[in-house]
This record gives sequence, C-alpha cells and structure tokens, in this order.
Amino acid sequence: MAACEEAIRFAVASSVPYVTSYNAFMISAEAWTRLAVLVCPEIIVLDELLRRCAAGEKLTEDEIKKALGQPPRRKDGS
Repeated sequence: MAACEEAIRFAVASSVPYVTSYNAFMISAEAWTRLAVLVCPEIIVLDELLRRCAAGEKLTEDEIKKALGQPPRRKDGS
C-alpha cells in the first residue's frame, strides 16, 4: 500500500507544473511508469532498461529482446 501511495503522490506532484501553466492535469512519464508497475509488475524490467538507456548506457539487442519476451538471436545469426 505504501508503494501505491508513493506513486500517487509522485504523480500528483509531477502534475503541478502542468496545472499551473496549462490548467491541465498531466503527469510525467516517470510517474506513469511508477503507476503502471503497480498494475503490471512485468513493466519493471522495461523500466530498468529505460533508466539505463537514459543514463547513457548502451543496451544489447539480446537484453531488449529478453525484456520484450522474444528469444535472443542465435549464435549463427538467425
């Protein structure tokens, strides 16, 4: 329950700039991800890849395929 409350607080806090500037309730992508992880825990793997990519880390094709549930490329290239 604490994770849910934290995600909701974060979403509301991330919307403040949009409400004050545009009079619209919009939340950041990070806030959406935090909320989505509560509903669909598999998103955690994708979220981790996004964080690593945002930090400048290069991801391998196999890491991305694994996160998406696809088999990695075979050694013979097919």
